[in-house]
Amino acid sequence: MDVIFGMNWLEFNRVHINCCKKTVLFPRPEQELSSKLMCCREVARSVKTQEDVFAMFASLRMEEKAEVDTL
Repeated sequence: MDVIFGMNWLEFNRVHINCCKKTVLFPRPEQELSSKLMCCREVARSVKTQEDVFAMFASLRMEEKAEVDTL
């Protein structure tokens, strides 16, 4: 999975990257966070009004056929 985050986002969210082990540790949030998917119109409006917007794009490639309940 290839993911790109900005350094400001990584620092703000206290993410730990271990390049040698090729791991990324996301600590559990102290408070319950709400996340939602936004349509492109909502993203454009948020960017235009200079709100803080964090986006994540990820892809997952399976080497073998897997059932959804086993993932």
